[in-house]
Amino acid sequence: METLDLSTLRDDDDTLVLDDGRVLRLRIRPDDTNPFDEYDVYGRIGWDERDSETGNRRRPRDFDGNAERMWLQQNSGPVWWQPPADIKRNAPGFAELRRIVNDLASFGMYGYVLELLDGKDAYQHGIVVNVASLWGIEPFVDAAYAEEIIADLVRELLD
Repeated sequence: METLDLSTLRDDDDTLVLDDGRVLRLRIRPDDTNPFDEYDVYGRIGWDERDSETGNRRRPRDFDGNAERMWLQQNSGPVWWQPPADIKRNAPGFAELRRIVNDLASFGMYGYVLELLDGKDAYQHGIVVNVASLWGIEPFVDAAYAEEIIADLVRELLD
């Protein structure tokens, strides 16, 4: 495989024209997977419950004293987060896990889809002839990880 400068593939709908005229197009799409149903590593998210006697709001019944309230971004309001049982609050990386959980609960997961286009259709849109994708990606990944994902997808398409 030829050495490619993948620096133009960073954001949704970015493209890279190959030497033979074919085009790589990156799509970044929302992933419908609920990370809290699919993966144990993030813990669980729940909403306030009403106490049947007092009517006061309280944490969900199946959440313990380790649970905490978290305000979601984009004015989505508060939720309860029950951290995974095997993760202690004083563990290195706990604050980072809390940030990732907030991002996931606020924005969901994403999929990186790389399309190989060859030619144009009657409307002058690129014709997708092959596709590679990776789903279940956390929002706001760092540039190095995004580059790694894209490079893997390129190898999958062109090798």
